[in-house]
Amino acid sequence: MQSNTQIYLYVLKLTGVIAIVLSLLFNSLNPMFLKNKETAKKKAILSCIPGQDMSADVQSVFDQKVKISILDANGNILFAQEKSAAESETEIKAALDKLNERGQGVKYSKLADIDLASEEKFAAENRVYPIYKYEGDEGKNYFVLAVRGNGLWDKIWGYVALEYADKWQVAGVNFDHKGETPGLGAEIKDNADFKAQFENKQIFNEAGDYVSVQVLKKNIKHPEYQVKAISGATVTCDSVSEMMQRGIGNYLPYIKGLQSADNKAIGQR
Repeated sequence: MQSNTQIYLYVLKLTGVIAIVLSLLFNSLNPMFLKNKETAKKKAILSCIPGQDMSADVQSVFDQKVKISILDANGNILFAQEKSAAESETEIKAALDKLNERGQGVKYSKLADIDLASEEKFAAENRVYPIYKYEGDEGKNYFVLAVRGNGLWDKIWGYVALEYADKWQVAGVNFDHKGETPGLGAEIKDNADFKAQFENKQIFNEAGDYVSVQVLKKNIKHPEYQVKAISGATVTCDSVSEMMQRGIGNYLPYIKGLQSADNKAIGQR
């Protein structure tokens, strides 16, 4: 009959072996996980751009077409990427090092790492917001904003592409969620018709007041900036409406800055 000491040693050795195996698996698979996560994020951003070929190499298209800027909580530009990531490696590292000094366990190693989920660890006045400028052909540019809010059961988030053609309007959106109900709230991600409603919607009314894009269950009186909610998903759709109002609002100083500088040149900025 084995003694208790032998049993304890056996359990200790077995636990140690399992811990080593799990550690090896984590270290070997984590880079793949992070790469897939980055690709999914870039794909979501590019999906907001009209006419984008989503069968193309996402990494390559993103790196060639998208420049990332960082805004502070007041809409001021902290960093603006002017060249490719490879050509501006030193400037990008300096900008990220400064962000990483804020602590809270947040460590960005790439501009594309910046996300609103991590920024929620900071007080509102210390958060930063990424903006993705897609440089299209023939000077046609889009500005993709990140938005994030609370759904019915958990977090919801998305990307909103804006374009300027006499007025600011939505070119496309991409929404996602952590735990909304399949067939109901989860439709904000899965229902293409719902997302298509946002296209060409204005974010300022005729008087020039910021209105965002409002999601309503009924009584749509201003179709130029209001869309219809998903049936049976009232709370989630109300959350999308709030997320759009507050989320785009975070970028208003930047947007108005572009507009006031030179309306006609916005598309080429």
